[in-house]
Order: sequence, then C-alpha cells, then structure tokens
Amino acid sequence: MKLMLMVGSIVLVVLFVAANVALTARRSQTFPKYWQGKMTEPVASNAVRLVALDDSSVEAIGAIRPMDGFVGRIAEYIEARTGRPVHIANVSDGGTTSDIIHNQLPKEDLSAADLVLVADSNDMQARVPLDQYRADLTKLMQALPADRTVYSDLPIFPGRGPYQAVLQQLADGFFDIGVGPEAPARVWSGPSFVFGPTRRGPAD
Repeated sequence: MKLMLMVGSIVLVVLFVAANVALTARRSQTFPKYWQGKMTEPVASNAVRLVALDDSSVEAIGAIRPMDGFVGRIAEYIEARTGRPVHIANVSDGGTTSDIIHNQLPKEDLSAADLVLVADSNDMQARVPLDQYRADLTKLMQALPADRTVYSDLPIFPGRGPYQAVLQQLADGFFDIGVGPEAPARVWSGPSFVFGPTRRGPAD
C-alpha cells in the first residue's frame, strides 16, 4: 500500500512538472508576440514611455499573463498614480548583456524614454567570465540614460556574489538610481510622479 502511494505521488509530481514545463514553453512563444503588439500601439501625446530590456523575467514568462510580470505591474502603477497612459516597449528576448547591446538597444530610441527597466541574470547563469561581464556591462550602462534607468539587482542564485558585486559597483558609478535591495529609487522624475526616494541627488 505504501509503495502504491509513493508511486502515485511520484506520478503526480512528474505530471505537475511536465504541465508547468509545457506552459512555460507555450508562454515563451506567445508572450513575446504580446509585447511586440504593445510596441506597435499608438503613443498618446501625454504617455509615459517605458522601455524594458533583457531576460525572461522582463517578458514575464513565468506569469499567467504578460501584464502580471513586473513590467506590467509597474506600468499599471504609474498609470494609477499619474492618470497618464503608459506606452510599453518591451524588447527583451532573454539574452545576456551582450545581447542587449547588439540586438535590443537598436530596436528603441532611449532618448525618448521616460523610464528604462533592465533585469538580466543570464550572464550569471551562463557563467560569463567576470572580466567580460564587466566590459559588457560598462558598455551597456554608458548607453542608458542615468537619470531614468532602474537596473534590477541579481536574483539569489548560486554564484550570485561576484556578479552582483560587479553590477553594484558599476551601477553606483553610472546611475543616479543604482541597484540594491533597499528599493532603488526614483523611476521617473517628472513633475507629477516620483516612486521612492532618490538614491543620490542635490539634497544628499
């Protein structure tokens, strides 16, 4: 009896994992198309322009709906606080920092963006050499608007420490916002919407 229960439990676990793998695979195909559609929507004259870059968390692959990911939630929060529409240009494709530079940045004019969101753990997961990670990250940060970029810190995965240290050091040097668990800061510095405290600024 115990053996039958154990086998039954294993089967249920396998079916659950298989179902989730299938759902994730399906979302990895359909969610990018959703974001491509959002990019082609007309931009209202009073819209807050949000640009999102890089990995699968930016695409919300693990969420039930694309707008349930953090990009969608931030957009909805800004709309609720400002009463202004948010135009989302989510050009993420799950690549590394090098991919952002060569394949994602050319797709959108960051000079017109009010807010740029970046999240990328793929260098860490792929164990890109730290020297290469630092070089790629430096090049990327030089291309991002310092006063309008929120760069997520890395998820707590094995091997995080050295990569997070590089990210933190470079972000502290480049951005007015920076990164870190203390909820980095201002996501849009317009006159009617400020989210959180600024990390550095004239008052510091």
